[in-house]
Amino acid sequence: VRGPVGATGGAGETRPPPTGDGGGPLSRGGRRPYLVQFEIHLYDTQIQLHSADTGSSIVVAISVAHVESRKFHSLFRDRSDGTAAAPPPCDPPPQQQQQQHDGVLRRIDFIARLEDVVCYIVSPVEAACTGSSLRWLGRSPTTFVVPSGFVCIWKKFSVRNKFVTWTDPIDMTGDDLDRLFRTKDGIIDCDGSVPTVNAVHLDVVELAFDLDSNSFLTTVDLARNVLLAPPPVRAGTRSPRP
Repeated sequence: VRGPVGATGGAGETRPPPTGDGGGPLSRGGRRPYLVQFEIHLYDTQIQLHSADTGSSIVVAISVAHVESRKFHSLFRDRSDGTAAAPPPCDPPPQQQQQQHDGVLRRIDFIARLEDVVCYIVSPVEAACTGSSLRWLGRSPTTFVVPSGFVCIWKKFSVRNKFVTWTDPIDMTGDDLDRLFRTKDGIIDCDGSVPTVNAVHLDVVELAFDLDSNSFLTTVDLARNVLLAPPPVRAGTRSPRP
């Protein structure tokens, strides 16, 4: 990967991203329902992906990239099985307390916005002629410089990607969860309208491409094994720390 880092943001910032993404409705009191854990800005970045099957590489040139992690303030309880949601009693017995804690999940979203993306393919023949397995675009003050041997296969486009993850709050004790149950909007019940499964959402504004057989097979190989690789399966429910 090549490209300068434009800016970074740290944990503890509760603010919308500067890209105008919006990030969902405001909660009561005008506060975003999530905490921005980190954000990264990249400018004039290049990413090279190599296909072992075809021997070709695809160089992705990105003018502007914004990556952000959002951790939601509330925890969520999976009610997709149709069980009724009822407020917990003040002092439930231990067995009932554990049942209330089962299915409680934390949501963290990873969001990436890529602007003015162009993809080029470099064949193994071109790489062999230069005596190097890695070739990169040049850079002028205003644009990327395309060297000989690079063929544009994906014309300029923009993309937004969101990776939604659900994990067990294993860093929280039983007392921590009990306090959240007694806090308004501390635990939100999900009835199935919001699936509590890891998911990848990909939004491409417009996509135009020009592929021959080699670039098509290379693109399919990289798309299947990199861009569209399934997210990790959530591990079985684990009890929080006592």
